[in-house]
Amino acid sequence: MADVQTFIPEVINAHFDEASYLYSEYQAECEAANTDTGYLKGVVLRLDANLEGLMINAKAADEYCEAAVEGDDAGEIFVASYLAFYAGDLGKIKPLAEVAQGDALLLEAFACGLAWHPWDLSGFWATKFISAKQSAMAAIGLFCFDTHNKSLPIVFNDLLKRTLSEEKPSELPLLLAIAHKNKDTNILPTLQALKPKNQLDDSHFELLETRLKLGDTSALPILKPFILLENENREAALKLVFSKLKIDEAKQWMAELKACPDTERYLLLAVAAMNEKPLIPWVIKQMELPELARIAGKVLSELTGQNLRKNQWILNDEAMDEAWLAIEGDEELDWPDVIKIKQALGV
Repeated sequence: MADVQTFIPEVINAHFDEASYLYSEYQAECEAANTDTGYLKGVVLRLDANLEGLMINAKAADEYCEAAVEGDDAGEIFVASYLAFYAGDLGKIKPLAEVAQGDALLLEAFACGLAWHPWDLSGFWATKFISAKQSAMAAIGLFCFDTHNKSLPIVFNDLLKRTLSEEKPSELPLLLAIAHKNKDTNILPTLQALKPKNQLDDSHFELLETRLKLGDTSALPILKPFILLENENREAALKLVFSKLKIDEAKQWMAELKACPDTERYLLLAVAAMNEKPLIPWVIKQMELPELARIAGKVLSELTGQNLRKNQWILNDEAMDEAWLAIEGDEELDWPDVIKIKQALGV
């Protein structure tokens, strides 16, 4: 093996940073409403290339892996975990596992770092993890078994029940994602029997979201507080619920939402989820309000299938009032050019 000193530190650093970033891109694309499979394939190829660059001399990446344990970046935990399992070094794996147990995203990154390896390597560790007493560790093993389409040596629902008996389990989102991916409706009685302590709790939303995604429409009325009250999951709830409601129910919920204060943004999201094309003129009207312009532009794009940037229906910084640039929120979205859009759509 080549000596560590023959490798330029900047190259190792670049590989580590790029792999960490690409893991985040991979997760974002996997979770997107409309996954671009071509783009996702490219991300995986680039990620694999950077991991291969690190494996050529993994020892040189030790300092970056050690720093990852001290931080909270999921991408860095993924890369550090991948290299730790590649080395088969328990001394490197253990601190990463301990950090991962405290946060859902870090736990998923750690699990992905293991499952990214071929089964010949990952299967050894997955078998150890899945038999662990700690539910979080067992969930990591189960994720790896599931990723490689291997028969589970435990009952999924039993692990889910163990997890639900804990206080704020970090592994819950990972298990629910697996159940959703596999369309495992066998867990529905377990989820339906739960009585949450806080109706607006994150975990409560995740459980109701999973129930609805698995076809349990009895979760819809229980989700109403997430629609009408201010909470961190409000937008996600709107997009999910209004895509499932029947038209008459949706209109009733819209009326209730409209009666709440400062809900214009949420009404826009509901319109997009319902695919209410007749309301396109109203959506365009909302673009005239700076605080709603960018989200209204996104909703218009979803309703019409038109790419605002590709059509050059967006404003550049020079064409905007400077006060608009100071408005917080939706910074990742473009500012729509209302005049061009009205002309193009004949509104």
